[in-house]
Amino acid sequence: LTGCCVIVLDAIEAQGAEYERLAMRDALTGIGNQTAIDEALGVELTRHRSSNQPLTVVELQLDDFAGVNATLGRSAGDGVLASVAAVLADTVPAGSAVARVEGDRFVAVLPAALDDPTGLDTGRMFSSVAFIRSVVGRPSMSAPPIFS
Repeated sequence: LTGCCVIVLDAIEAQGAEYERLAMRDALTGIGNQTAIDEALGVELTRHRSSNQPLTVVELQLDDFAGVNATLGRSAGDGVLASVAAVLADTVPAGSAVARVEGDRFVAVLPAALDDPTGLDTGRMFSSVAFIRSVVGRPSMSAPPIFS
């Protein structure tokens, strides 16, 4: 009977871990959500304060995204969000955190020890988003002047 209880407890623990993982993910895009980015930012801020190394936080928002949903429908908009999330996740350095925090807003927290102050492959990121825009015909990405 003891072995049976251990198996049940292991299953409950595994289920709890899965719920915890799902609670940190954006259901539509599969990348992190606000909770995940808050946690990553807390870790990186602590590291930044103790090591005095730079910390990079980037916020990106799609321009005229409401127009995609209005003219092409929500399904197309969801596809755009998922595609942009995949591009962001693919273009940040290993160890970075990327999240969709609200609607068409994304945030990336990048590790402190990077040669490039942003650590992003901005050329590749913007060309990928431009390709998505050419297919859909609307959204582009706005970012702080550092990307201009």
